[in-house]
Amino acid sequence: MSRTFSLIFAGLLALTTQAHAAGGMKGFVDKLEDDPTEKFKKAQPKIGVEMSIRVLDATTGQPIPGAEIRAISREGSAKVTTDENGKVMAGLPQAETTYLTITAAHPLYVPTRARWYQKKQSFPVPTAFDLRLEPGHTIGGQIVNDLGQPVEEAKVTLLLAERTRHQEGSPIVDAHLWKQTVTTDNAGRWSYGQAPKNLEALGIKVTHPLYVEKIVNIIPETQEETTLLAQQNVITLDTGASVVGRVIGPDGQPVADAGVKIRAPRIGNARAAVTNTDPEGRFFFPAVEDGTMTLLADAPGKGPGLIRYELEGEAPLIEVPLEKPQRVFGRVVNPEGKPVPGATISMELWRGTVDITPVATTDANGYFSWNEAPEDQVLFRISKDGFLSNRLPLAIDADQEVVLSAKRIVRGKVTDAATDQPIKNFRVLLGSSNDGGATVNWFNTDEMPFGYGFYRVNLDVPAANLVIGIQAEGYEDAQSEVIPDPGVIEKRHFQLKQK
Repeated sequence: MSRTFSLIFAGLLALTTQAHAAGGMKGFVDKLEDDPTEKFKKAQPKIGVEMSIRVLDATTGQPIPGAEIRAISREGSAKVTTDENGKVMAGLPQAETTYLTITAAHPLYVPTRARWYQKKQSFPVPTAFDLRLEPGHTIGGQIVNDLGQPVEEAKVTLLLAERTRHQEGSPIVDAHLWKQTVTTDNAGRWSYGQAPKNLEALGIKVTHPLYVEKIVNIIPETQEETTLLAQQNVITLDTGASVVGRVIGPDGQPVADAGVKIRAPRIGNARAAVTNTDPEGRFFFPAVEDGTMTLLADAPGKGPGLIRYELEGEAPLIEVPLEKPQRVFGRVVNPEGKPVPGATISMELWRGTVDITPVATTDANGYFSWNEAPEDQVLFRISKDGFLSNRLPLAIDADQEVVLSAKRIVRGKVTDAATDQPIKNFRVLLGSSNDGGATVNWFNTDEMPFGYGFYRVNLDVPAANLVIGIQAEGYEDAQSEVIPDPGVIEKRHFQLKQK
């Protein structure tokens, strides 16, 4: 099948939807009768400190009016615009915080971020700060396809590496070119006029519905950077293969409006895509990258279908057969035998493919039923907020009971006993003891590495007479006392002694 025919077929299969809204005049009048100022007053955040921000040109020192400022602390945020003197007042909820970011954007300058960050203790919010913006430089190029033809309306997203993301300091100032997007013109050309002079590590992501997504990393002081600054950089998109097929039922007849999901190395600008079949049971996916692709299909009243295909260039017409539906049913309870309503039953692993798809929800008495299951074995995930998920195969046409235990968490700090500083690398072990901790049966098979002085473990292991162990290089091993019945959140802190 040619690519031209595929594109024509894509147009024939495109489905359009319309949104309908209806509302009476009375409801509209009722809204007008409300006093909007009262709601506005209630929504106003509490201001604990006013921060005076001045934005200046880094080259001339002149004020920059009309710069959009976003001040974000851990406790709240403010969005304001500089006046004719490049100044603005930003109100923040508290006078002290552990995290503060000021970002500034202006069409003629490089988007810039100043960041204050302290991990262990709060610091006072500065009452005044000058942020200097570098005049923007223009970068650009052209996007073409694998035939050398320009690609119109491709989205070009700039992703500047954030090298200082976890660094502490007061403040750290850097360019903030994160997900800045422009679109190519009819000649496939694009440009961006707010780039910094020194690009550092810049990623360029190019997406278009009919082409495979491409990411190019620009390394400083290379030919790629030179062409980018000269607006002559050329990026070629792979057209990929178009996948056309149809879904058929157990009777061999086409199935209309069946859901079809494709998973492949890349489909257009995603790794998975979903569509529905037309009245003839046909579906279409453009721009699929070569490699192993998996097609999953489902429809009301029928069992699911799954096929795999090694794609190499254009694929033939692919048929995805649906199976005769089977019934899976049962009840979800807690360890005391009481029903767990609102639990989700999801199809997680089937025929070697992991694809978490909710298929049923328990009712008020904990019962569930799914009448569109396949004949062969499926690994299900049964889950609900506040409970540990349970993964198990469920039998066809057999009443069964699934037990969900309440989620329990153990967390805490691990520090040096002499300095009280956090230990950067350590391991957590879980075990149980029947003699007060003298002997411990360590039951987790894999040691859990943690760092930076904190750990958090979801207890999906036997919790009776729990003991927590800590190991770190250069320190003596430590363990907690026996915890007979851990709570929902159990805190245990450790101070390790050096060997």
